[in-house]
Amino acid sequence: MEQNGKDSFEDVLSQAVLSIKALMLLSHGVQDAEDRMRRKITLSSDDDLRAFGRTVSVENVRKPGKLVAMGLGELIVSAFLIVAGAILALPPFVTGGSGGIQTFLSSVGSTVSYSGSGPLSSLIDFILSIILLLAAFYSLREAGQAFSEAGIKTRLR
Repeated sequence: MEQNGKDSFEDVLSQAVLSIKALMLLSHGVQDAEDRMRRKITLSSDDDLRAFGRTVSVENVRKPGKLVAMGLGELIVSAFLIVAGAILALPPFVTGGSGGIQTFLSSVGSTVSYSGSGPLSSLIDFILSIILLLAAFYSLREAGQAFSEAGIKTRLR
């Protein structure tokens, strides 16, 4: 009986290998085929299919504890980026009317002189704040991905 089960496993495995070869031959003409195959397996709702993907994966398997720590770190980084972006975007409300970069440089005790009073400095402050806010949102996205890889469900609603 054990031999029969072993033979049927080998038969199914041989069929799977042939199917994978056929899939790879067909994928040569398809754009982003590798990403689509990877997503189809890793994002599947079928537990057996995801387990198969982990079995044949050559990537580093990250432990859930490390993923949670990464996600928390990304949340902290995004909080700092949001605060910094808001300070640069709204200097009159936060700093009492002086320029954001000037306030930052004086608070760090920098020896760099910056005369930030013209319209160009306001534009630089605004562009820098937008970049910081975009980086914060990207960091939040990375945190969400780390949490979902760790098995923690995240929702935007």
